[in-house]
Amino acid sequence: MTEPSGFFRQHHAVEAPAIDGAHFRQHWSVVPKLEQLKTDRAISWSVWLAAVEFRRVLEIVLMDQWKPPSFDHVGGGGGFDPGPRRIDALKRKAIVRGHIGSWAVDLLELHLVADLPWEDLGRRYGVHRSTARRWTIHTLEVLPYVVWRGNAEGL
Repeated sequence: MTEPSGFFRQHHAVEAPAIDGAHFRQHWSVVPKLEQLKTDRAISWSVWLAAVEFRRVLEIVLMDQWKPPSFDHVGGGGGFDPGPRRIDALKRKAIVRGHIGSWAVDLLELHLVADLPWEDLGRRYGVHRSTARRWTIHTLEVLPYVVWRGNAEGL
């Protein structure tokens, strides 16, 4: 099994294969940025939990964005019915957007779902990677207040 290159390790946190009583990781794996922030103690446990919950909402919104083609029915009409799960996720995303703004929600979407490297996130916003990381941490720190203090009806 080959190891990731030095260049790859420079830009990504990776975990080595481990098979023991606590782990079953047969291959090298990339550690998501959110997990790395928690490991580095840059965010607290409550911030991490709120971010994981909001990531779930974002993933539902994004994965249900387009109806898969159906070859069972021809000309059924009526358009796309997103279903209650997506409607609920859209409402929750809108509540958070109302509290922290569109820019912050877009930043969180790029961080939580796309898991962009700090360099790419910084380049997207025209700032240094450390600034992108600080912005992300600051935005993440607001989530528990929106999620659990009654402001967002509890995501």
